[in-house]
Amino acid sequence: MTDRLPVIAEVRDRLLSAYRASPLECTSVAIASLDHLAKRYHRSRQLLPGQIDCSTLVSQAHWDGAAVQTPFIAENQRTARSVAVVAGLADALPGDVLVAYASLEAAPGGRHNHVALVLESDGQGDGWAIQASESAGTQIIRLTQARLGGGIRRFCPNPLVVYAAGDWAELVRRVPKLGRLGVRLKQPWAAVRRHSGVDVAVEHGTPIRASIGGTVSLHKSEASIVVRDEQLRLTSALLPVVADPRLADGDTVARGDVLGTSAPPVASLPCDPTVSSAARPHVHWELWSDAPMGYHPSVTVAAPAGFSDPGYRAYSPVYAVKLGKVGSPLPPGRS
Repeated sequence: MTDRLPVIAEVRDRLLSAYRASPLECTSVAIASLDHLAKRYHRSRQLLPGQIDCSTLVSQAHWDGAAVQTPFIAENQRTARSVAVVAGLADALPGDVLVAYASLEAAPGGRHNHVALVLESDGQGDGWAIQASESAGTQIIRLTQARLGGGIRRFCPNPLVVYAAGDWAELVRRVPKLGRLGVRLKQPWAAVRRHSGVDVAVEHGTPIRASIGGTVSLHKSEASIVVRDEQLRLTSALLPVVADPRLADGDTVARGDVLGTSAPPVASLPCDPTVSSAARPHVHWELWSDAPMGYHPSVTVAAPAGFSDPGYRAYSPVYAVKLGKVGSPLPPGRS
């Protein structure tokens, strides 16, 4: 039985009922995946209206539902580290990723793996999953219909933790797929590198606030404002931002203080607009730490070669907002 309207309605109702009773991270991922039902199958780096492929279904459900970042490609989802060992369907949770093939060589044609996402499991290996396939588009299937040659991956770092809706959910909506942490960026002056922050869509002139308290450093050539909290061992960088004229190097700010206003993209920092958000009004936000933050390694980016301290890692600031470790840089009502 696949993709029948009564089944979809029943599964959605059960998931929503469970989430209202206990808003778990894993359940929110499963619920978010249902927004893509009835879409046509199409492979693309971009998110296209009415179209999606299997790996984008997985990555977008994790992002929309829980601010969790996963690789965009099915084979990379297979090889990415799982946060837990999921031995079989009896141990599966909503949001777990079912990988069809153990390698590309084992997949038909040898070019693309295939993934599906668990919606619910009865603990006995039965239940429902959602997938996007070339033959049927996005549909609900029985768990027992899913191929498991590549195993089961879990990307929710805290799947059974309750999170209330808040600033992170609005930030998720403001960060496009190709503006997330770790996306490959093409730059005219250097080799391809990993995006070390997130691009948050804002209108020019939006007040930008400190996401952490600490000491301010102003970098006018990049129109960036850096705040360092030595106690938390966190560094937050925001650009392009026109600094408040009263703000100076070495000043101390508190979390939530206004640092300045968002500015147009800086001409000296070009990026290929086909793979980034650089051409759109946005604030680029980086969060660096040399201390563990409880993140899974797959959702962090190591410091690049030549960085002043190679012990630092870039973390998803949106997920840090969700954890309550930092605040949103946007004013109340906009995040």
